[in-house]
Formats: sequence, structure tokens, C-alpha cells
Amino acid sequence: MEDYQYGLLAALIGRVWFGFLGATPFAYEAVMAAGAILFAWAMAQIFAGRKIGARGLALLLVSLGFAFQSSYPNLAHCIEAVLLSHALAQQVRGSNRNALALATFAIFDKPAMGYFFGVILLVVIALELRRQRGELRDFIATISPAAIVFAILSATLTGLYGARSLYLTIVPIEGSSLYRAAGFGFIHGPGRIFWNPGARPLARYFLDIPGFWMASTLYLVAAAVAQALGGSAQWHRRPCL
Repeated sequence: MEDYQYGLLAALIGRVWFGFLGATPFAYEAVMAAGAILFAWAMAQIFAGRKIGARGLALLLVSLGFAFQSSYPNLAHCIEAVLLSHALAQQVRGSNRNALALATFAIFDKPAMGYFFGVILLVVIALELRRQRGELRDFIATISPAAIVFAILSATLTGLYGARSLYLTIVPIEGSSLYRAAGFGFIHGPGRIFWNPGARPLARYFLDIPGFWMASTLYLVAAAVAQALGGSAQWHRRPCL
């Protein structure tokens, strides 16, 4: 497992899936289709929970082709997208507890975005408990499902693959080393084409994937700042008890 940069959960799911259907292109495309259905289900929950109407539905239809690939280069990418999309759906429905548990699943699949989202959820949970004057036991109760998931998956994957393999695949250091050895990178590697148009026409560049992700990121940052400032102002206007 020293040359495998993704999580052992993806390896286990792949072993089970391909064990039943066989290691064939059809079986791989079938799991991609299953992932797409699960991802679409999560998106439907998110948009239904926010009740954003026809314009939101139009945005969903446009963004699906960017947000989820029809076929990923590795099963781990597909599983991560499904887990994190359902984690977001749980957060939208007001269940940070379930969202954190799903983010914990994600770090065993691919030690990347699950960590970032998990940290954000922990901060949100702590701030909400502080606002509600919660106690330490409330915080522990909220994160306990994620802790149970972590303990069960750690024990299971250690038993199947060994403690060293679990360590190397749950900490993103090994993946970073392999990416660097393969010549990948965002600044000097192939990722440079994301932020450097080069000889490409600017209109084509901004209408392609880089433009979509840049616009989405700017929109999300602006929306988050506006909501945070609005929530802070609303909080300060509340009468003191």
C-alpha cells in the first residue's frame, strides 16, 4: 500500500463491488452510474431544503456537469463526491452531527476535502453550542457519531490491511509525496493550466471548467461573507435576556 495514495475505504468498496460484478469496464461504469445517482439525490435534498425555486433548479442543471464527472479516473474520487455531497445535504437540513459523520467516512476514502469540511463543521458546531450556552458534554454528544465511525473504520481497515497501510492512507503526506514524484502540482505542474490561460482565447478559457470554478468560488465567498455579516448583525439586535 506504500504506492497507493487514496484511502483504504475505497479499496474495500472496490474489492466488494468488483468481486461481485467482476473487474470489467462495465462494472466500473456501473459504479460510476451508481455514484451519479447518489450524488443527484444529495443535490436534490440540498436544493429542496433551501427552496430556491426555478432559478436554483436551472443552476443545478448547469452545474451538475461540472460538479460530478461521468467517469472518474479512480473510484475514490467518485466515493468522495458522493459522501461530501450527502454531508452537505445533512448540514443544509440542520444536522451537523450527521454531516460530520459523513465527512469522517470521506477521510478514509480520500484524505483531502473530508478534513477541510470536518474542521469547518467542528468550528460551526462549537460556535452554535457557544451561542446556545451549551456545555462540553453537548459538544461530545454531537461529535460522538463521527468518533464511532472513526473507531469502527479504523479497526476494520487495520484488520484487513494493517496499521501501517491505514496510517499511510489516512494522512495526506503520502499522497503529496506521490503527486510530487509524478510531476503533478498546481503551481508548476499540470495544474498550472487551471489558472494560466496561456495561448488559449480568454473567452474559451472562462467558459470552460476554470471559469466556472472561479466564478463559483467568488460567489460562495461573497455569499458566505454577506450571510455572516447579516447573522452577526441580527444576533447583536437581539434583546439580552
